[in-house]
Amino acid sequence: MTDSPNKGVGQKRIILSYDTKSLFEGNPDQGALVLPIMFNPSLLNPAGYAEAERLSANTERPIKIIFAGNCDPKAYDAKLLVDRYGLLSRHRLHMAVKQMFGDAIFVPSSFEHLLEAARSGELRDRFVWIDTSQFSVPMSAWLETLSMSQYFFCAPGVAYPYCHNFNESIACGCVPILQYDKWIFPRLAHAANCFAFDGLDDLCELVNGIFSGAHDARWSEMSRAIVGYHQTHLSFAFCMSQIQAFIDDPGRQEMTWIMAGKE
Repeated sequence: MTDSPNKGVGQKRIILSYDTKSLFEGNPDQGALVLPIMFNPSLLNPAGYAEAERLSANTERPIKIIFAGNCDPKAYDAKLLVDRYGLLSRHRLHMAVKQMFGDAIFVPSSFEHLLEAARSGELRDRFVWIDTSQFSVPMSAWLETLSMSQYFFCAPGVAYPYCHNFNESIACGCVPILQYDKWIFPRLAHAANCFAFDGLDDLCELVNGIFSGAHDARWSEMSRAIVGYHQTHLSFAFCMSQIQAFIDDPGRQEMTWIMAGKE
């Protein structure tokens, strides 16, 4: 396995490609493993994926929308993300969300504060925003915390749109809210297994519609759809099955794995 086309020539090899443009264009190489990002390394094992699958069946979810991640502008306001992908940076979204939704935003001061508010029922129509510069959800409780929310706000990463929390949240049954749906292959489907937005006005209308209950009746169906999408296209089992099929096929010498992470 290598990201250098000059290494391993003549051997069976997996070439790592960091060029995600083909995903936007919808034409990755035939037979390529399209898996830009997986779970956080501490959860990247069969047990972590099995736990997410178990939790995805949760129907009692006391949080309407949640986001958790680092929002430091030094890292998460990268011009590269804007120029290359045409996306709003995580920092820009952080500032805009706080301004647009005002009292609907709930910023817990600690993990215990979050759990207490969820138990009280006050987060059923709130947008929970956790900036990890304040506190981090314990990794041992991360998947369970995700499964407490109906929706996950998928703010982008640093140099790529993709972030571990997209993969983890959809595996747990959260319906994703994201701007980078066009950079995912196969395409997600707006209002079927995700809610996609183009700009801030679009985001405002979308989130207010969620708060109003306009999408409540179809949330369960959308949640099942995104879990199915994850299992079919992004899961650990899918990854290993694709690699094993390549290894077992005597007629294939190379397979491309399209992933994020070089920069």
